[in-house]
Amino acid sequence: MKTFTKILAVSVLGILTACSSQTANQNNGNAQGESQAKEQASSTNTKAEEFPNIDEKELNKFFSDVASAHLSSFEAGKLHDTIMIDYSVLYSWIHAFESFKMGEDGGAYAHLSDKEVDKVCLKFFGQKPTKHQSVEEGYIKYENGEYLFPCSDGEGITFAIVDKLIAKKGATAEYSVTLYGGPDDELDNLLNRSKWNELYEEGERPEKVSNVKATLTYKDGKYYVSGWQWLDN
Repeated sequence: MKTFTKILAVSVLGILTACSSQTANQNNGNAQGESQAKEQASSTNTKAEEFPNIDEKELNKFFSDVASAHLSSFEAGKLHDTIMIDYSVLYSWIHAFESFKMGEDGGAYAHLSDKEVDKVCLKFFGQKPTKHQSVEEGYIKYENGEYLFPCSDGEGITFAIVDKLIAKKGATAEYSVTLYGGPDDELDNLLNRSKWNELYEEGERPEKVSNVKATLTYKDGKYYVSGWQWLDN
């Protein structure tokens, strides 16, 4: 009887040891699998973004949006707060007039919240100004969280047409762009050079304003202006 009990105890011990070994191996396998998955996810997240192929019509509309508010010239990587602010206030005046409110100064100045300026900066440059401030030697004033812009009217618009892709490297692309001044018409009409003679009388047809080297940077699924060099001025 004692012998039988001893044999049974040894058998149970063997089974428990085997199960423990199998569980350990499974845990190690799971740990290795999780580690590999994390490494693969990390590799995917850190993979450098490549600038995508963008339809020319889409680019023309984007660059026309940029050109409409007369973005000042700056080299790639040298964008200053004052350039972003000046551009964003004028862009809002042209495209989001409802964002302004009239001040109690006889209508001489329209007031724009600095939060609206931040929105435009994020849309076109992917960043906000580090410091809100007056620009254009006080022509656009900054007071108490608002920009004061002199009320004025404008005639005609400025738009842009891509001439060619200059270079593409990583997440950055450079384009040769021509800016035109034209009548206040639908953008689709203005961007169709083949129909200018048909649509507009002599003296009203779009005219070249300048050539620009435009640099775009692709980040988080969107592209932003990172360089805008006027070449003829």
